[in-house]
Amino acid sequence: MVVDRSVAGTETTTRLLAETGPLGERLIVMHFAGDAMLGRRYIEPTQDVTAVVTPGDGGASARAVVAPIADLFAAADVRSLNLETVVGNFTLADAYPKKRFLLQSPPETIDLLDELAASFVTLGNNHTRDWLDAGAQATVEALDEAGVPFVGGGTTIAEASAPLLLDVAGYRLGLLSYTSVNGDFVNDNLPDAGAPIPDDLAEGEAGNSKSERSASPERA
Repeated sequence: MVVDRSVAGTETTTRLLAETGPLGERLIVMHFAGDAMLGRRYIEPTQDVTAVVTPGDGGASARAVVAPIADLFAAADVRSLNLETVVGNFTLADAYPKKRFLLQSPPETIDLLDELAASFVTLGNNHTRDWLDAGAQATVEALDEAGVPFVGGGTTIAEASAPLLLDVAGYRLGLLSYTSVNGDFVNDNLPDAGAPIPDDLAEGEAGNSKSERSASPERA
């Protein structure tokens, strides 16, 4: 919504959501947010303006990240976002071998989803398995325990391919989550496990092989 500065100080009413169509039919309002995670810059911010998430604070800092938009987001009938991260507390040694960009968020991520009143999250993305099957399993277990429906994730093809069915305002919605983007595409051609380390590899970009891991999972 954009309001001209000339009307500042005057009472302005703007309808942001409509529940009925022009013929009086019931409309379903759906909010689909993009990629979401609470790792990297939220844990160790590089700019003063970045919101800081403090693991172990009961979720207060995670909720604060989205609090300004929570009421509007929650006003829709269906609310979703792409949870592009592993949820857990894994070490770098357990990460996907040689995968350059890794995303992991603390369990307080669940509090962010609760603050937004997320109806479900999608997991069909190229970071769900950054910590292999263990990371994928930890993520779905965290969502299950919190009662947050999800689609596109799991430790088997059958689990990740299963549709999610939601009953909303008298309608039944069928949802699927897939991605055509894999680690090879977004991680500078993810090498095979036996690929040698290039001689001209820049300092700090040595990856995270099982034998030598110098890259940080907070890099992007």
